[in-house]
Amino acid sequence: MCIGDIVLVPNMPADGLFTLCRVTGDYYFDVSSEFDDFGHVRPVEVLTPLGVANEHKLVNAGLRRSLRYQGRLWRIQAYAECIEKLLAGDYSSSELLKSSSAAGRAESIVSDVVVEPIGIMAKRLSESLPMGLQGSEWEKAILPALEVLFPVTINHTGGVSERGADIEVVIANPFPEGKDWMIPIQVKDHCGEEGSDVILQLEKAFLSRSQETANVIAVILLVTDADASQELQEEMQKLSGKHGVPFMYCGRTDFMRVLAKGYLKRI
Repeated sequence: MCIGDIVLVPNMPADGLFTLCRVTGDYYFDVSSEFDDFGHVRPVEVLTPLGVANEHKLVNAGLRRSLRYQGRLWRIQAYAECIEKLLAGDYSSSELLKSSSAAGRAESIVSDVVVEPIGIMAKRLSESLPMGLQGSEWEKAILPALEVLFPVTINHTGGVSERGADIEVVIANPFPEGKDWMIPIQVKDHCGEEGSDVILQLEKAFLSRSQETANVIAVILLVTDADASQELQEEMQKLSGKHGVPFMYCGRTDFMRVLAKGYLKRI
């Protein structure tokens, strides 16, 4: 072992846990009352003082198998990536003490594998779709994606009947005599910076629907390629506080990820 090496100590501070340390000094021999009859000493910095659960979702299956080794020392270089992930967060966090089931770990791995191609697809869509879509065409393009992502009713309200929103996501209320839940969505094909001119539309989308037959649970501004200005962010926060529901801004990245996930489900 060399100074700077990461050392895994199994069954510390309790069975079913292990502790990660970093070697900070040279070896020395000293039989003292502090270490009982153990005289071989190597100074370390304890990186996970609460320990790490053997069954934590970030613990590689191979690393978990290696914990059964009966010898005093073994190499864990093959699991360096796993160790780095464990150390990437808050070392004192109790989150590392949480065990996971086999099904939970499998789901986590599958999600990680799926998220990457979705991100790649979303990036390619952001480069290619603007060449094929413009203006109100974006409203019609997002409808098929939303329809397969949610077990809800999706209404296209753009045009003369929009009342501040181009799309309505309607969630059926299963309770007697209750209004359905609704999310009005305003779609903008803009680039650059989105100003606060749209605020009146967003508030109209909320008021016109909440006064009728729906409980509006959120209002979303969906923009193809513009960042929200500071003024717009502040005005949307004011609307959220005024009406007690979130007014949310979704820019290009979120827009393209929704499209990517929706169209993948349709394939």
